[in-house]
Amino acid sequence: MVDLIELPIDPMEDTPFLAHYFPNIFAKALVPLNPHRWPAFAAGSAMASEMPEFGDKIQTPLNNLVVAKEYLETSKSDEQWRDRFWQVIQDTVSINGACEMGENLGSFGAGAAANKIADDYMDEMVETSFTLRQRSLR
Repeated sequence: MVDLIELPIDPMEDTPFLAHYFPNIFAKALVPLNPHRWPAFAAGSAMASEMPEFGDKIQTPLNNLVVAKEYLETSKSDEQWRDRFWQVIQDTVSINGACEMGENLGSFGAGAAANKIADDYMDEMVETSFTLRQRSLR
């Protein structure tokens, strides 16, 4: 007998099925798509950063990109991946809308908002990891 549909996934692997097909779909998540808005956005992100070193403050927008990428990659199921995917889309559209409507001031504020969003993503990743670990201990 021939299998008509063979899913390219290892059932023992933790990576969701959809993450195999869309691994790095948002290389530009949580940043303005318009390059003219990047300087004000980066300044707002750096000013809102809680990092003590100046070099770390400047690197905050790049760290936000890494957090958004990890937020999608750490999904434990297809449903969670889809939920997180749409959340990243919604947040990216909100940031881009603020940048375009508010011009430089909006871009500056969007940079600070991107830091808060990335912090929320990190908190959710930690909380999900902790609750899954607690369930496995029972």
